[in-house]
Amino acid sequence: MRRFISFILPLLAVATAGAAAPPRGPLHHKSSADLKPVYLASDSSSRLRATANSGVLQPYAVLPLPESATAAAGQGGWSALGTNAQLVKLGWSESLTVTQTLPALLSPSALAIGDLNGDARLDLAALQRPANQLAVASGAANGSLLSPVQRGLLSDTEALLAADLNADCLTDAAYTALDNTVDVLPQLGDHTLGAARTALFANGGASDLTAGDFNHDGQLDLAALRGTGNVANHIGLYTLTNDTLISTGQRRADDGDFAAHAVASGDVTGDGRADLVVGAGGNHPDAYINIFAQQPDGLLATTPVTLTAWHIPESIAVADLDHDGHNDVVALHSGWLALTLYRGQADGSLAPYEEYALPYSAAYRPETLALTDLNGDGGLDVLIADGSRGATYLLNSAGAPTATIDGPAPCARLVGRTLRLNGTLANGDAVEISLDGGATWEAATVTSAAWEYTADLSDRAVYKRVMARAISGNRVQAPVAEQYLRIYNYQTFAPTMQK
Repeated sequence: MRRFISFILPLLAVATAGAAAPPRGPLHHKSSADLKPVYLASDSSSRLRATANSGVLQPYAVLPLPESATAAAGQGGWSALGTNAQLVKLGWSESLTVTQTLPALLSPSALAIGDLNGDARLDLAALQRPANQLAVASGAANGSLLSPVQRGLLSDTEALLAADLNADCLTDAAYTALDNTVDVLPQLGDHTLGAARTALFANGGASDLTAGDFNHDGQLDLAALRGTGNVANHIGLYTLTNDTLISTGQRRADDGDFAAHAVASGDVTGDGRADLVVGAGGNHPDAYINIFAQQPDGLLATTPVTLTAWHIPESIAVADLDHDGHNDVVALHSGWLALTLYRGQADGSLAPYEEYALPYSAAYRPETLALTDLNGDGGLDVLIADGSRGATYLLNSAGAPTATIDGPAPCARLVGRTLRLNGTLANGDAVEISLDGGATWEAATVTSAAWEYTADLSDRAVYKRVMARAISGNRVQAPVAEQYLRIYNYQTFAPTMQK
């Protein structure tokens, strides 16, 4: 078993070999004698990479906090941070501000936002290790958060997410545990979180979680990443079926003989199917973004396509950050003063990364990055929990329009050959609907701030998650609005187990 160094070694003086070899600082905390040595840039190191970019993001700004930030989350127009002893709700008033603080038992190791009690308001969940606690601060009617309610867990925990994992239109909670399991707490009919549904997930820590429909059956699945060591398979795949969490497969990323760091999901190939994206490796050129593309048969590719990455891509996310209708990949790089952005292209590829400067931070755990609308203009911004200074954030260069799906209700049972949808539109000129996961889009009828859409489903395959997106000029809504519907009398996509 590899012994991982848990302390920072003294600065190592090594000769540089031109612009490709930056000054080296202390070893990364995952480094060990039998892995490739991976170094952090020293605090005084100069940037030796070109900093030109396309201006998708504005230069970074900082929200100082009295304590270092450990985790970030954002959804539905609001965002939050975890610090050493507090949960912090954020707002906007000409700049990022703190609107509320709540006490936490211990430094939250991960945050998630979702409606965890069925009242149609967003709640904030936080893992608190090593107290083995899940804290849930419920959303109040006035937009504030109520005092956290603590729930004991059976093991020390790490990664956390909130998502509907059994297609019942109730938000569940999932986390990885250091007793070698991945656990799901399903939201029950009485809107409480039930007992854990558990599956084996052997890991040594530094894990990550993401949710995506990895077999195109309309139900979200789980992907859990092992973040320590050169393991046989970095990714475990899981689905919640008949109230049982089952393993559906594993995948191995190219990690340059070092380690995998973070996992994210989203359609990055433009075919309307969720792909798996993994950040792995050490120093450039042994650093990679791995893409496990979902195939037409509903299986994730067993061998990833790899893209060259800047040093130590330790936190990643997938979203349409430039609002052009194609998902992008964002990565943070521990110790290397940069955010990189791979912009999605119309042909389903990703362009080579471009850089955005960041202040120095020794490490970016996967839970330190959130892409969310910080200033209420509809544009996706970047929020980073910074262990050195509080919060670092980069605003989008422009806003974006938004649309909602208001009818039918989530999980509505629709029988017949005609599908009718309706919703609202803000700051946009048009609304488009997708019935195949986002591969193709059709125009809805817009009247002022409302839209309607009708489709004949005769002899037509329909994805169970219908999507709507608003458009204004060349700016496209992100994330798109989604609604899970139970539609009958149509050709369905059969679920497929991962191999």
